[in-house]
Amino acid sequence: MSFIGLNLNLFGQHQPQYNIDNISTEILKLEKGLSQNSVRCIFEDHKGYMWFGTWDGLNRYDGTKFITFLPNILNNSNNLAQQTVNTIAQDEKKQIWVGTDGGLSQINYKTLKFKNFSMLEVQKSDTIHTLYEDTSIYLWIGTQHGIVLINKQNDSLFAIENIFRQSGPLSNYEIRLIKKINNSLWVGTGDGLFEVKFKDEKKLEITKVQGLSDKHITSLLQINDSCLIIGTEQGLNLLSLNDWKVQHYLVDEESVATNSNVIMAILEDENNLIWIGTSGNGVFLFYPNEKKTRSFTLNPTSSGHFNREQSNYASYINCMYQSRNGIIWIGTAWRGIMKINEQQNIFKSFQKNETARNGLNDNHIWCFYSTDSTLLIGTESGVNIYNFLRHKFTYITKKEGLSSNQIRSIYISSDSCIWIGTYKAGLNCYNPNTNEFTLYNSDSNAKHYISDNTVWSIIEDKKQQLWFGTYNGLNRYDIKSEEMKTYYYQEDDTTSISNNIVYCSILDSNNHIWFGTYRGLNEYIPETNQFIRYGNIAGKKESLSNSRIFSIYDDQKGNLWIGTVGGGLNKFNKSTHSIKWYTTEHGLPNNVIYSVIPDNHENIWLSTNNGICRFSLKNEATICYNVNDGLLSNELNKGAAMTDKDGNIYFGGMFGFNVFNPDNIVKNIIIPTITISSFKAYKTASIFDVTSGDVIELDYTQNDFNIRYAVLDFTNSQKNLYKHRLIGYDRDWVNTDAFSPFASYSRMKPGNYTFQIMGANNDGIWNPTPFSLHIIIHPPWYLRLIFIIPFTILVLAIIFLLIRSRFLHLKKQHTIEKQMLAMERQAMRLQMNPHFIFNTLNSIQAFILKNKTKESIAYLSKFSRLVRAILNTSRDPIMSLAEEVSILNNYLELEQLRFENRFDYNISIQSNVDTEFIGLAPMLIQPYVENAVIHGVGPLKNHRGNINIEIVFVEGFLKCTITDNGVGRSYHKANAHHESKGMDLTKKRLQILNRETRQREPVEVQDLFDQESQPIGTRIILFITFEEL
Repeated sequence: MSFIGLNLNLFGQHQPQYNIDNISTEILKLEKGLSQNSVRCIFEDHKGYMWFGTWDGLNRYDGTKFITFLPNILNNSNNLAQQTVNTIAQDEKKQIWVGTDGGLSQINYKTLKFKNFSMLEVQKSDTIHTLYEDTSIYLWIGTQHGIVLINKQNDSLFAIENIFRQSGPLSNYEIRLIKKINNSLWVGTGDGLFEVKFKDEKKLEITKVQGLSDKHITSLLQINDSCLIIGTEQGLNLLSLNDWKVQHYLVDEESVATNSNVIMAILEDENNLIWIGTSGNGVFLFYPNEKKTRSFTLNPTSSGHFNREQSNYASYINCMYQSRNGIIWIGTAWRGIMKINEQQNIFKSFQKNETARNGLNDNHIWCFYSTDSTLLIGTESGVNIYNFLRHKFTYITKKEGLSSNQIRSIYISSDSCIWIGTYKAGLNCYNPNTNEFTLYNSDSNAKHYISDNTVWSIIEDKKQQLWFGTYNGLNRYDIKSEEMKTYYYQEDDTTSISNNIVYCSILDSNNHIWFGTYRGLNEYIPETNQFIRYGNIAGKKESLSNSRIFSIYDDQKGNLWIGTVGGGLNKFNKSTHSIKWYTTEHGLPNNVIYSVIPDNHENIWLSTNNGICRFSLKNEATICYNVNDGLLSNELNKGAAMTDKDGNIYFGGMFGFNVFNPDNIVKNIIIPTITISSFKAYKTASIFDVTSGDVIELDYTQNDFNIRYAVLDFTNSQKNLYKHRLIGYDRDWVNTDAFSPFASYSRMKPGNYTFQIMGANNDGIWNPTPFSLHIIIHPPWYLRLIFIIPFTILVLAIIFLLIRSRFLHLKKQHTIEKQMLAMERQAMRLQMNPHFIFNTLNSIQAFILKNKTKESIAYLSKFSRLVRAILNTSRDPIMSLAEEVSILNNYLELEQLRFENRFDYNISIQSNVDTEFIGLAPMLIQPYVENAVIHGVGPLKNHRGNINIEIVFVEGFLKCTITDNGVGRSYHKANAHHESKGMDLTKKRLQILNRETRQREPVEVQDLFDQESQPIGTRIILFITFEEL
C-alpha cells in the first residue's frame, strides 16, 4: 500500500471500512476447515450455526470447528445424497433441507441424520438448484427440469403439473431461484424471470418479465416495494413493479472480459448497501439512486487475507449471505469463504507495494521517529521519510551516503541532526542542511569513536548530551564539545553499568536517565557519574522478573513500566523500589515484551511475540489483539513502536507495520449466544440440538460423556472465551478458549448433575446467563428405590428371622445346659453313692483290724485321689480324656481291693488318640464301668472276672467299648436285683450332647453268649461327642 495521501486516508476516512478474513482448507488452522474451497451456498440456521454447501460436501460451522457431511459410497441411507451442495433451507420444524446434484436430503437437526429423496420419481433430473420453504405443507424444489413439491407431512413428491394447472414453464425449464415477493412467487430460470400468482388451490397465473439483458437468471433482490434488482449473466436489471419497465446496468462498463458482468449473487446488507458478486470480476457495491457501482477491493495483507494472486482467484463469487450479527459471508469459486466485518478498519496495514512508484521500500521495520510533518521509518533498506504535507516519500540509504541500510535506531537531536544507528555498521549523523554524513564507529579515531558498531538506542538529556546504547558499551556524546565518553561494565566495580549490551534508554519526568541492558535496569547518577543497578535475584519477587530489558516507559506518576524478555511486564516504583510482575497469568499475550508505549487514556500498549496488548494503568485490565484483528503479524520487532502527537500508535515487524488510533476502537458489545454443539455419551449417538434447560438421561453404563460448546459470535471467534462447570462434580469454573471449547467427564457416579457454560465474545463481553444442561445418570437396577425398598424389607426380615432363630437356639442351648447341669449333679450324687462309700470304708477298716497298715493306707490314698478328681472335674463342663482315664484307673483299683482282686481290667487307647488334647463332658464312661464291676464281674463265683475298655476314633466320634465276662443282664432280670439310675442319666446326657452334632444313638448294649446260649458277659458301646482342646 502506498503512503500517498496517508494523512487523509489513514485518519480522515468516513466511508465504511471492512476487515476481511479468509476461511479455507489452507488458512483455517484450528481444524482442517472446509471440506472444499468451491462454496456454492451459505445459510444460517435458527440457532446461529453457519452452513456452507461446497462442490464436495456440506459443512456446519460454529466459529472454530467444522462438521463435514459427505455421501457414503457403501451405505448412503443416513448420509448426504450427493457431495455437490447447491442450496440449503430450514423449515418451521427446524429440519434442514439440502439440495444437491443428486437429490434432496432432509437432516434431523437433533441427530444430524439424513433422509434422502430422489426427484427422478416424478421428473427427469435429480439436480436441485434452489429451495423455497413456504408456510403451507409444501417445500418447493427447483431442479434442472422444473419444480417439484414435497409434502412435508408425509414426504410425498409431486411434479408441479400434478398439483397446479397451467404450470407451463415451471415444469420444463431449469429453475435457478424461487423467492416470495409481495404475495407472489418469483421464479428465475434458464429462460427468464417469471411472476407466479395463485388464483386458487389448483390454478396459477404465470407472467414472464420482458426486456431483460439476458434470459439466464442468477439472482434476485427486492430493494423497495416497487423495484427488483435482477442478476443475469449479462449484468444487472432494475425492474419497476409499477410499470414493469426494465433498466440495464453493467457493473464494470470498462472491462472487456466476457465474464466481467456475470452476476452470481446480490445482497442487501443491514446498512442498505447492495453487494454484487460476479464471476471473475470480484465484488461491487451498487447504488441504485445514483445508478452507479463501485468495485470493492479485497485488500492484500499477510495476516491471512489475500495477496494479489489470491485476490484474482477470489474474484469468482458464487454466493453471498449476511448473518444476524452483521457479518457478510462471501462464497468463492476456488478460495473458500471470505468473512467480512464492517468496521472502521482499526488496524491500518502498510507494506511495500511493488507497483507503487513512491511508497514504503521494505517490510522489515525496526524503528520509528516522528516530527510535526514527517514520519521516519527504519528498515532493512534504509530510512524511509514520509512527508505528511506533501504526501511523498524520500529515502536515506547507502546510495545517499549511509554506512548501511540495516537501521536499528533513529533520533533527531536538538541541533536538527538525524542520528541513525545501524546494525554492525556504526552510527551515522546526517545533517539535512548540508546533506552530509558523519560516521562514528569502533574503528574511528577518538573524535568519531563509538564503542560498538551496532546501535540499539538513542536519547538526548537536558544538557544536550546524546546517549547511545550499543552492543558493547554505553556512549555519551556532548553536542557542544563533540566529546564522546564510553561506559563499560567493570566486574570489580558495582557502580559501573551492569552490562555492556544496552537495549533501551529513557529520560524520565525527573530528568533521570535509565538504561535497560542484557543484565538489568540501571539508573545513572550524574553527580557521581555512577550507576545504580536493579536486576533479577533468583527466588525473590521483590526483584525484576527477568534481567534482560527491551523497553522502559515512565508514567510520570513515579513508576517505570519495564518490558522484559521472558519475564513479562514489571512495574517499578522509583521511590520505594518495589516491583510488581505481570505475565500471561495476568492476561498478557506473551512474556516477551518488545515495546511499551502510552496512549492518551491512561493505558500502555505492549508489543510482544504474540500480538499487542492494551494494559490499563487504572485497573490493570488487558485486551489483546493479533492477526485476526488485522495485525500484519503476531511477532513484532524490538524498538519498532511509537505514539505520535495525534495519539496514533505505530507497531512494526517483519511484514510491514500497523497504525491505529485507540480512540477509533469500537468494542463489540453484542452479548454472545451460547450453545452446545454436540453431546456424546458412551455407547450412545451424538446429540447436536441441545437447548438450555434440557434434560439428558443416561444409564449408569453411559457415565463417560463429552460436551462441545460454542459462542456463536463470528466477529473474531478465535478470541471467544469460555468457562464451564459440572455442578455436582467440578468445584469451580473451568476456563477454556476457542482452541479447546469442550469438556470431558468419565466414570461419573449415578446422580443428578447440571452442566453450565458461560461465554464471552472477542472483546470479553460475557453472556450473564449460563447455558444449563441437566444430566441424570440413573443407578443400576439394584440401586434404585423400586428395588432398594423391597430388598431392604427382605434383608430386615431375614435379619429378624436370623436373630429370632439365634435367640431360640440360645434359649434351647441354655435349657440343655441347665438340664446337663442338673443331670451332672444327680450323676455326681449317684456316682458317689453311700453303698460304694460304706463298702470302701469297711474295706479300709478291715485292713486296719487285720493290722494291714500298708494296704489300708494305700486304699485310703487311692480313695481320696478318686474323690478329689471327681470333685475337680465336676466344676468344669469339659475334661480331658486323660483325666477321665485317670479317674477310671483309680476307681477300678479301689474296686479290685474291695473285691479282693477277683477281676482284672485293661484300658487300651488307639495310638492316634491324644488323650491330653481330646475334651469331653466329665464322668461319661465311669458309670458304665461301675455297672460292669458291680453287676457284671462282682457276682461271679466260678471264674475270675475281666473288664476290657477300648477307646478309638470312629466317624467323628470317640467310641468307647466296655466289655466284661460277668453274669450278664439276664442274671439280674431273673433275680430282679438292680436298676442302674447312673447309666440312665448318663445315657440322657449323651443323647443331649449328640443331638447338638449328629443324630446317632449314643449307647449300644450287647449281651454276650457262649455256644450253648449261656450268658458270658455284656458289651456296652458308647459314641461320645468330643472337641479338641
